[in-house]
Amino acid sequence: MTCSDCQFSEGFYSGSNERFRFEEESRADIILTVTQYDEVLGFTELMVVNSSNEGLWIIPVADNWTHGAADHIAAGGEVVMPSYENSSNGTWPVQDDYMFVINKEQLADRLNLLDWMLSDSAQDQWDDIGFVRMSLLDRVYSWARIGIDMKHLLPDADQDGVWNGEDECPDTLVGWLADEFGCAEYQKDDDGDGIFNDEDDCDDVAGHSFWPLRGCPDSDGDGWMNSVDVFPEESSQWSDLDGDGFGDNSSGFEADECPSVPGFSTQDRFGCPDADGDGWSDEDGDWTIEDGADEFPLDPKQWVDTDGDGWGDNHSFQLDSDGLRVDVEGDAFPDDPTQWRDADGDGFGDTLGGNNPDDCPSAAGLSFRDRMGCPDRDFDGWS
Repeated sequence: MTCSDCQFSEGFYSGSNERFRFEEESRADIILTVTQYDEVLGFTELMVVNSSNEGLWIIPVADNWTHGAADHIAAGGEVVMPSYENSSNGTWPVQDDYMFVINKEQLADRLNLLDWMLSDSAQDQWDDIGFVRMSLLDRVYSWARIGIDMKHLLPDADQDGVWNGEDECPDTLVGWLADEFGCAEYQKDDDGDGIFNDEDDCDDVAGHSFWPLRGCPDSDGDGWMNSVDVFPEESSQWSDLDGDGFGDNSSGFEADECPSVPGFSTQDRFGCPDADGDGWSDEDGDWTIEDGADEFPLDPKQWVDTDGDGWGDNHSFQLDSDGLRVDVEGDAFPDDPTQWRDADGDGFGDTLGGNNPDDCPSAAGLSFRDRMGCPDRDFDGWS
């Protein structure tokens, strides 16, 4: 007979070892009116329980379902308010629910009264009157107060259990469970990301992801939630199946052109095998030297040979004490297949059988009339 949300707590009742088997009779009866407005009528539904073996009492009822207590009082009748001090042979009135009936057109004018009746002070005042029973003139006894769960007849257009005046979601679909504010999961957006809870897989944290879950954090805005996005700060990439750090989206940033094979090439193409680590990918069935593959796959200092003479285009050297080039790497003449070395750096190749061979390969010079590449102090072309 008690509940955590009832009008009275369980601590209100004294303990007793007596237990009765009750029979009951119930009927809704309007017997107490709120006199502030004619359009507002307060009433209770009451059960009468009996512990005797003589069955239920027949209780006279002034209310005949079409005329209530207000009519009875207007006609000069008296309403006897039974309270817990009254007594009679083993019968107790049990107050069930306290409700309001109000004309729909008058609701806006009566909200202050209704709000007040929802307050603790109003319900305490109502309780002080005594327990309301279903007939007007019969005298009954209540040895104990029975806790009740208060209800109020207020309009609830969407039938979610929260009346219109407090319903933050007044159009909740029938069948959805609403919270204390009248909102179902499909109407709530707890994290404020614009995606309702019933569709939001991360409803406690804002996010706009679509894959694989909806409404989760997505820093780069590519639709993939951060926790599965391999590139959470790059919107054009999200997957890297071979784990080499290059994304699988072929139209995205630094797309992996070998998505199923790990590789770290970065020059001719991204994410393909690069045996010497110079950034130029190794040749394969889909990518040849003509396409840009590394012509020197095991030499990290060379990758292309424009003139096809076997010497890479990446030319480097050191100078010795005589000013001659030593520790030479690559082709000094990348566009001339007949020359590749120039020890004295004068622009004439050291290969005698090649184009413009240097007749003085160890002495830099610019002569070209009698000899090639020999000293010419007056710069007249003659060595």
